[in-house]
Amino acid sequence: MISTANQMRRVVQRVIASLVAGDFEHVEALCRGQRLSAAEMANVIKNYGRQLISPPDEAYESMDAVEVTDSHPRRWSVNIPLWTKEEGRSDLTLEVTLTNSSQGWDVAVDDIHVL
Repeated sequence: MISTANQMRRVVQRVIASLVAGDFEHVEALCRGQRLSAAEMANVIKNYGRQLISPPDEAYESMDAVEVTDSHPRRWSVNIPLWTKEEGRSDLTLEVTLTNSSQGWDVAVDDIHVL
């Protein structure tokens, strides 16, 4: 059985892979239109002025996941640094909410911001 942490990591990896590919519409669809729109995500990345790249596997070890107290179904607030071609680990952080529902994992991109 795959642990909750590994399941969350896989969901976050899919979101980041789509951001790196510039497929903001896919991320918006994955999030069912919750919170940030594709245009808002694209705008944040464009204004940052650097090219996103896939983080190395070990970067996911610094993923900060905090379970939301008394949430039903269970929900986590997750923050992870993004990486760019120019900087490696960048000042950009991806902030998502992951909910473990009966259909699997629901995801919402809450923010992409500079620390």
